[in-house]
Amino acid sequence: MYCLIDINNFFVSCERLFRPDLARTPVLVLSSNDGCVIARSSEVKLLDIPMGTPFFKIKELVRTHKIACFSSNFSLYADLSRRFQQCIGSEFPMEIYSIDEVFLKLPTSMPRIEDFAHSLRQRLLQEVGMPTSLGFGPTKTLAKLALLCTKQNLTLRNVCGLTCPDETRKILQKTPASKVWGIGKALSSKLSTLGITSAYDLAITSPGWIRHHFSITLERTARELMGEESIPLEETPEPRKSLQVSRSFGKPVRDLRTLHSAFSTFCENASSKLRRADLFAQGCCLSTTYTLGPSSRIPFTQTLKFTTPLQDPRLIMDKISQHLTTLFLHLEKRSLTPLSPPSFYKGSLIFFPLSPPSAQPSLFDQKISVDCSKIGLFQAIDKTHQKFGSQCLRLASSLGTSWKPKSTLQSPGYTTSWKDLPTVHAIP
Repeated sequence: MYCLIDINNFFVSCERLFRPDLARTPVLVLSSNDGCVIARSSEVKLLDIPMGTPFFKIKELVRTHKIACFSSNFSLYADLSRRFQQCIGSEFPMEIYSIDEVFLKLPTSMPRIEDFAHSLRQRLLQEVGMPTSLGFGPTKTLAKLALLCTKQNLTLRNVCGLTCPDETRKILQKTPASKVWGIGKALSSKLSTLGITSAYDLAITSPGWIRHHFSITLERTARELMGEESIPLEETPEPRKSLQVSRSFGKPVRDLRTLHSAFSTFCENASSKLRRADLFAQGCCLSTTYTLGPSSRIPFTQTLKFTTPLQDPRLIMDKISQHLTTLFLHLEKRSLTPLSPPSFYKGSLIFFPLSPPSAQPSLFDQKISVDCSKIGLFQAIDKTHQKFGSQCLRLASSLGTSWKPKSTLQSPGYTTSWKDLPTVHAIP
């Protein structure tokens, strides 16, 4: 038996946790640079504000309905997600599916599963402060479908199980194929042309026919809808194959030093993540968008291959800064006038492929050499960051902040910053 636990409106719930005054107030969370809507409370959903709506288009609605708006605070969200996962514990096999979703595999013989689900939901609310919904069923796909039922039927009190075959069949008949886990818009459209419009239609279709005309992945989904376990629990996540760090700049960047500062910060963040995962990057893809004078934005992408796999932000930035300098000087020469230098609006670094230090290199690749002195240096840096914050030790080239995305509506780092810890006043 699988149980899927999902935090309701996760980013919004994180913002409300330390602002109980917003419990019944419409709340939305904005993307990086306060660009568009990425999370909505139930009240905002009732106002028909779609996900991804640009913020400037709804400012009048925000004023009219007194919607509380927040800039994204991903460090806070990640910390509360970690607490949520720790609270669930390790009593049962667990798969961390996303930042706000966790699968559990429960014993088939477990009695009173619904009581367990309500008890777990209450514990998460009390110990972490996160409101959750739980769906359970004999397969992961049915557990996902049960969770969908809790969102659509409020009388279920945020817990639903698909354990009765007759009840499961009725729900499958009512559920459009497009709502099934893993079936997107293009695939559901193709299925519809073949007469497969509901989850039940997919479930009763021959698995061999599905594999022949589509894929083994869709075949597994169909088998799971019939209660046949085909998608196993992934207790150990697969090693990362790539790592991306990107930001939209808060304002156009028009000088080389500020551009270096932005990409140097990206290198620091990426290096920290590589060290935590004990991985090395064999290359990266550098991307940015720029304009020359009044022209529209122009994308630029360049792939860099490192001669040896790297993890040190200083060495990575050395490679990247050479290409940034060449690009900037080239665009500066092409600029219409000396008074209108190139303007950069966004930066991105994608590191790939990634490999552990023990990985066997191919015939033409160099073996990863680990410098023991650097290991000690970065262990000391990581411990210092953990104790005093990530801003206490930086690369000199990353100290500029004028490029940083807008975050004027960002909430404090209640659990991630000493200076933002809530203050409790005792009244004698």
